[in-house]
Amino acid sequence: MATKSHTEAPSGAKPAFPPFAKETFASQLVWLAITFVALYLMISRIAVPRIGGIVDERQKRIEGDFAAAQRMKDESEAALAAYEKSLADARNRAQAIGAEVRDKLNAEADVNRKATEARLNAQLADAEKQIAAIWHYLRLGEKMPPPNTGEAPQ
Repeated sequence: MATKSHTEAPSGAKPAFPPFAKETFASQLVWLAITFVALYLMISRIAVPRIGGIVDERQKRIEGDFAAAQRMKDESEAALAAYEKSLADARNRAQAIGAEVRDKLNAEADVNRKATEARLNAQLADAEKQIAAIWHYLRLGEKMPPPNTGEAPQ
């Protein structure tokens, strides 16, 4: 008995794949052209204007956002300049106040120093008088008067 190979074609003829069939090739080219033209017209008249409008709208939004960002940047730079100016003014005022207080305290210290010097000079002069009086009595051998304590005699 003869065995059949599974690689053999069946004895019945199969029709060719429709796109490759010579009989339908011309009509397929016509339908391809009609479909291409129809799709081209739909895309060019409907889709492209919508996409163009979306792109234009997006470009306007980007430009608006950029303008707003630039405006905000300018405002922040102006605020920074105002802050730096007010900070410099505050520093100048603080230095002026510090100088004024320092001068005032120096003047008070000078007045206090002069008053203290005058008081100490008076005490020194009094002490020198007392020392001179003690030396005078010691040389003469006399009895010394009571020391001057600055109190009124009783």
